Amino acid sequence: MKRFQLFILIAIIPLCSIGQKKLSPEDYIEKYSEFALQEMQIYKIPASITLAQGLLESGFGNSNLATKANNHFGIKCGSWKGETYFADDDLKNECFRKYKNAAESFKDHSQFLSLYKRYEDLFRLEITDYKGWARGLKKAGYATDPKYAEALIKLIEDYKLYEYDSGAIPKTKTKYTGYNLICHLCNRKIYTNNAVPFVIADSTDNPLIIAKEFDMGAWQIFRYNDMQKSEKISTGDTIYLKPKKRKASVELHTVKTGETIHAISQKYAIKEKHIFRINEIKPETPIKAGQKLYLQKRKMQNKKVKQYVYGF
Repeated sequence: MKRFQLFILIAIIPLCSIGQKKLSPEDYIEKYSEFALQEMQIYKIPASITLAQGLLESGFGNSNLATKANNHFGIKCGSWKGETYFADDDLKNECFRKYKNAAESFKDHSQFLSLYKRYEDLFRLEITDYKGWARGLKKAGYATDPKYAEALIKLIEDYKLYEYDSGAIPKTKTKYTGYNLICHLCNRKIYTNNAVPFVIADSTDNPLIIAKEFDMGAWQIFRYNDMQKSEKISTGDTIYLKPKKRKASVELHTVKTGETIHAISQKYAIKEKHIFRINEIKPETPIKAGQKLYLQKRKMQNKKVKQYVYGF
């Protein structure tokens, strides 16, 4: 990992090109918290830790490594087979991983921690134990700076990043990161599933109420949740505030007794029409308990026929 000394942070951040605005810590958190929340959901790494490491290792997103290689976590090449970027660190002209975008960097960071045995004890900690995670990362050798854990903890507490570990956008935030989603009342929690924001309906909710609360049209609530205009909302329903995705974060789902395509769609934040297309079934086709449904595009065994069943 990159050597990082907190007290020389300003000195190591390169000057941005003319006209390019430097990111502040607040800018960085607003811009990248969506990725941290998504990775927490999949890999069970506290979002506070991911954000703090990103802030620290990338100089708030302004370092050469972040701006030129999209590497936000100082991960060196190792066994990396992708593109590379060379920069001075503990040694001169060291090899770092280069990514196509920031999302790839966040994903690789999660996989890096998940796959290496030296970090396995961290995943036995509570998701809210950011101090344990910070100290565990230092103990496992993530960084050479002896004050690395303290630097992470300070960032988490200074910017209240621990509030993200609940899986919801902090109530003090009025804008949902990455979605330009404004909550005018801000009296309910916003969660994420498959990187799609949603709320949990209560007994007083209907599509119009939720739409007004988030400065949306009621038609958006119906469309984003694959609902008919005649349908009603029940207490405990998941209500998405942005369009669901074309694929889920898991490959397969086994149908349970009484389960519908709509319920599966809402569970994984994947559009109903894409479930039909991926599995080559029609909306009127009944599904049965025990049936396997694909939630991601599939490669065909016979490549001579077609490489993908679902390729968009």
